[in-house]
Amino acid sequence: MIFVSGGSKKKAKRPEGKKSPLKALKGKIRVLEGEMEKREKEFGELKEILQRVQADYENAMKRKEKETEIEKKRAEAEILKAFLPVLDSVEQALKHSQDSGLKELHSQLLNAFRQCGVSEINCGEKFNPDEMDCVLRASDSEKPEGAVLEEFQKGYRFGGGILRPAKVKANFPEEKKQGKEK
Repeated sequence: MIFVSGGSKKKAKRPEGKKSPLKALKGKIRVLEGEMEKREKEFGELKEILQRVQADYENAMKRKEKETEIEKKRAEAEILKAFLPVLDSVEQALKHSQDSGLKELHSQLLNAFRQCGVSEINCGEKFNPDEMDCVLRASDSEKPEGAVLEEFQKGYRFGGGILRPAKVKANFPEEKKQGKEK
């Protein structure tokens, strides 16, 4: 048996240029932690880019859907406009004839237009430039200014807009011209 006495332990000396294994591991850990931080930052940036691309894609799809719906409504409006002269002709014919077949055709046409979402513009009493075209002006002192005096052609609404404005005669009295006195 060999007894070693002493209280102090001496570290064995390493050859020059060699690190202790613990220092080498700590150095590698620091390098790996730096790499990991770098990768986490890249991952965050890529995740952010991906989220932006996904949001752009979703917005583009919504925009395309909206544009498709607008084009669909525009096409429907054009088709409905093409049938308005037919309805006008049937209504003109009804003024001169009370044929039951003609009345039935008129009823079917109006029903088809209503089912498609077309509604008639009510000219009412007051001229509305958003829904009516004033094709003739009159000066009737007995009627209020802007009153609709006669409807020449019916107007129709469709899809939140005007399919065809009503053509009317409206009361717009001539302004009294006052000469300047000198």
